[in-house]
Amino acid sequence: DRGSFHGHVGHARRGPLVPLPGAFVQWSGARWQDEALLAGGEIASISCSPARSTRAKAAGAGPFSAHLAWVPGVASLDSPAPMDPFVAAFLQLVESDPQAAVALGPLERVSRAQIAERAEVERATLERRGLPPGSTIALSAPAGPAFLWAWLALRMAEMTVLLVDTAIPPAERRRVAVRLGAAGSWSLDEGWSSSSGHGSLECFQVRPRRLPPNVVCLKLTSGSTGEPAAIAVSTEQLHSDYLQLEASLDLRGGDRFLVLLPLSHSYGFSVLASPALLRGAALVFPSAEDPDRIAAQHEASVVASVPSWYRAQSALAGRKAWPACTRTFLSAAAPLAPELARSWRSKNGRPIHAFYGSSECGGITFD
Repeated sequence: DRGSFHGHVGHARRGPLVPLPGAFVQWSGARWQDEALLAGGEIASISCSPARSTRAKAAGAGPFSAHLAWVPGVASLDSPAPMDPFVAAFLQLVESDPQAAVALGPLERVSRAQIAERAEVERATLERRGLPPGSTIALSAPAGPAFLWAWLALRMAEMTVLLVDTAIPPAERRRVAVRLGAAGSWSLDEGWSSSSGHGSLECFQVRPRRLPPNVVCLKLTSGSTGEPAAIAVSTEQLHSDYLQLEASLDLRGGDRFLVLLPLSHSYGFSVLASPALLRGAALVFPSAEDPDRIAAQHEASVVASVPSWYRAQSALAGRKAWPACTRTFLSAAAPLAPELARSWRSKNGRPIHAFYGSSECGGITFD
C-alpha cells in the first residue's frame, strides 16, 4: 500500500496512520526509518522532503510531507491490532474540521471534536475496568450522539460491540448478552449527555466467549420467530455495506440525516451512524411533535424511517408538504404499501425509496 500524510511519523497499521508523537526516527541513506515499527514486525520506509540527515525526534522535527510504503513482516505477539477504519475515518474528519457539527437537535449542537474527546475519556474508563481487548460488550443508548462516542470508545478499546435496542427491558438485555458470551453490558441513560456518569457498565461474572479478531459487531435479528440470533459482522463487511448503500441510495458526505430510527438497529447503523462516522454527515435529532419543523430548521437532506411513520405523517390533518430541503426519503424494516408510496409522492413531490430484506446479513432489495 502507498499513501501520503502530513505531520508526525505514524504507526504503520493496516489502515490510516495513527500519530506516534515522539517516535524515534533516523536518516538512513535515502529514507527515514521508524525504529518503533521494527519491534512490531512491520517495516516502514518514508521518503521525506526536505531531506534531513541527522537523528531527530519526530515531534521536534516540524511538519513535513512524505510518502510512506510498508510491507508486512512477521508480527510479534505484541504487535498492535489494525485500527478500526470507522475510528480512523472519524479521527481524520476531526482533524480536518474539528468544529463541524455531527449531531443537531432542537436546542443542542455537538461537534466532531466533542465526540472524539468523550470517546477517549470513555476508552480510558474501559481500560481501567480491566476489560481485555477482544471482549464483547452489549451497548444500548437512547437517541442522541452518545451512541457515537460510545461506539468509538468501544472500538478504540478493541472491543466487539453487541448492538442492543433500549426498548428491550434491562433484564432481557442482560440475559441476551450473557447468552451470547458478552463480558459486560453498557447502558447509557441519556442520548445527549456530554459528561461522565450517565450510564452503567456492568461486568458479568461469567467466562466470556472469544470471537474471531475481525468480528467488530454483533447485530441482533428481530426475534419475531424465536430467540434473536446474533450476526457476527467484520469491519470490512460494515464498511462494504455502507459503500453499497451510499452508491445505491445516493447518500453524500455533506448530507444531514433526520434521525427517526434507533442507531443500534442494523438499518439505523447503516444509513445513519455509518455516514456520520465515515463521511462526517450530520445527524439531526427531532422532537416527536414536529419533525418537519426540525428538518427545515437544520436543512435535513435525507429522511430514513419505516412505513408506519410515513403512514402516520400522511394521516395528520392539515399536514403541509414536507420541507423542500429533503432530497431523499428512505423506507425499510417492513414492506411499503404501493398506495402509501403513491400518496406520499403525490403530496410531497418526491418518492419514497424502499429497501427491504435481511439487512443484518446484507441481503436487501431496493426500489
